[in-house]
Amino acid sequence: MSKEDEDRRTLDEIYAAFFSGDLDRWLSFWTEESIIWEAESLPYGGTYRGLEQIKKLAEKMGSLWTDLNLEIHEILGSDERLMAYGTWNGTGQKTGKRVTFPFAEMWVLKDGKVIEVVPIYSDTALINSVLM
Repeated sequence: MSKEDEDRRTLDEIYAAFFSGDLDRWLSFWTEESIIWEAESLPYGGTYRGLEQIKKLAEKMGSLWTDLNLEIHEILGSDERLMAYGTWNGTGQKTGKRVTFPFAEMWVLKDGKVIEVVPIYSDTALINSVLM
């Protein structure tokens, strides 16, 4: 099995844990060296490093969204990185507004663990209008 195939299998497991709400399982794919780069303009924007910060990010996002559902349409990649493309659907907890928009995530994995994730949102102003 190629590294790309292994990484795709791991990414499927990461998304399955996320979608099922199994935070402990989801966190098992992250290490103290893992990094997530969120758009600075979002209420949860910033750079998150290590398990504790990544857990806080997940909790913060969970407190801002209800009915969150990410539909993954396609995963493209190589041995170096994977790009997941899909549709984000969710309701802002504070506003009650529902939104749907395209998004992508760039993933770097090594030995079944996340090294780096960069979410790419189509419209952060739209996201903020739903969250704040």
